[in-house]
Amino acid sequence: MPPTCWRVRLSAICWPPCAFAVVLALAGLVRANPVTFEFAGTVTEVFDGLGTLEDRVDEGAPFSGAYTFESNTPNTAEPVSEGEAGLYEHDLSPAGVEVRVGGFVFQNRSDGLDFDVIVNDNFGFTRADEYGFVSQANEIVGVPFDPPFYALSIRWLASTIAFEPFSNVDLPTTPPSLELLGGGLFEIHGDCVVCAGPAAFFRVEGTLTSLTVPEPSSGVLGTTALALMGLLVGITQRGSCKSRKTPQPTGPLRSRRM
Repeated sequence: MPPTCWRVRLSAICWPPCAFAVVLALAGLVRANPVTFEFAGTVTEVFDGLGTLEDRVDEGAPFSGAYTFESNTPNTAEPVSEGEAGLYEHDLSPAGVEVRVGGFVFQNRSDGLDFDVIVNDNFGFTRADEYGFVSQANEIVGVPFDPPFYALSIRWLASTIAFEPFSNVDLPTTPPSLELLGGGLFEIHGDCVVCAGPAAFFRVEGTLTSLTVPEPSSGVLGTTALALMGLLVGITQRGSCKSRKTPQPTGPLRSRRM
């Protein structure tokens, strides 16, 4: 009986499902197309009825951050009577926002995500072009206690009637021009659940001065894709069954019997 190539047989069994799994993973990376915009701005007003900010955030202070969205997210806005509305809802990471100001970090909670991007064209009776985002499920990093906020929202909306930066409500994959939109109103607002009184909240307002794309880098997505491609090539090479011929004796055959 000719020798059995167990390696080839094992590869033949393992190759199809392994390769299929890698292909599915690569397809998922292609479908997932996160886009990140970085922003910077200046604080214009601060109210802290809770003492949460500990006088660490003042008017004129700089803030910065970034937000991420999926470029293939569908528009879920209801039709409007005047102009067009765009609402792009996200409930899964890596979408979301992070803001750094006064030594604090405001970011999406780890147990949930409620992040929307807004794009409006000739919207409402003013026929304004609008762009911004709203994040409702957030937390604070950098406070010595866990404030019992009922709601901690982060939002930004820029609007213009003098220019037309948008011709439709498609989700922009390059940062809209602040020269056309203006810096808009940026706001971080926190309400307390158990606190009594009309001033049981804090609010930080500001305006954006820049909206840019991060410096090019391979990033996690590119690194993961390359790793999966390498794995696929390795599986393909190991799974290719090449027949192994039994070496033929070069000399005359001799019987092993004495």
